[in-house]
Amino acid sequence: MKLTKAIFYTGIFIAWAFLVALFITGFLIANKNNSSNLISRPGSQIQENGSLSDTIGLTLQEIEKHNKATDCWMIINNKVYDITSYIGSHPGGYSTIVSGCGKDATELYDTKGNRGSPHSANANSLLDAYFIGDLNTNLTVSEIGNKTSSIKQSPPTRSRNDDD
Repeated sequence: MKLTKAIFYTGIFIAWAFLVALFITGFLIANKNNSSNLISRPGSQIQENGSLSDTIGLTLQEIEKHNKATDCWMIINNKVYDITSYIGSHPGGYSTIVSGCGKDATELYDTKGNRGSPHSANANSLLDAYFIGDLNTNLTVSEIGNKTSSIKQSPPTRSRNDDD
């Protein structure tokens, strides 16, 4: 009888240990997969094979990678903006704003697409909400992900009478 109990409890222990090991392995594999493509969504397509603490340089070369309507970063006055979620709301039209994706768009912004007039104070305040960081600085993957995801979750809106 004692031998049967010992075998029973040993079997229970082995089964429990196996389940715990299986759970931990699954968790580690899932965690590894999530961190390898940490930021990989429209508007922020940075793919790093490292950790949250890896840094990305906000250089012209990095900004040039974000040159599509589905992933649009631009430089205005040495500041980097992810304006992807605003493109459809731009009152000047899709093509005007998309032409600045992936490049220094300071002149484009200052002249409203070569119309010669500057953007309004309201447009400037809207732009602040899309700010990622200063040109030629380093940010962690986590910082960029937090900034771009907060833009997508609650994109700012423009006032009704603003034509910028």
